[in-house]
Amino acid sequence: PSSSRAREGLVHASTAVSKTATVRGETNRITLEEDVVNIGHEEKTTLRTSRLEYSEQDRRFRTDRRVDIERPGGRLRGRGMEGDAALTEITIYKQETVVR
Repeated sequence: PSSSRAREGLVHASTAVSKTATVRGETNRITLEEDVVNIGHEEKTTLRTSRLEYSEQDRRFRTDRRVDIERPGGRLRGRGMEGDAALTEITIYKQETVVR
């Protein structure tokens, strides 16, 4: 399954793919699981994790799992993260950083 999240002024803020996805209509939450890859188009950010949740209510991605985030010029790794729909503002918990 794949999912695209739009942000005002952008066609698609990010595009995510995974092996499985669950959409909860009553809460507007999307849960992606297994080999999750989410690409933020604005800053060419690629996020990889095993589980990722998206809340339409606050337009934020969240996970408590291990994450690997690549951007031009660097790679961030850690466990747990929260970020906006475009992956331009990301907080990684328990992070390690590799700068190229």
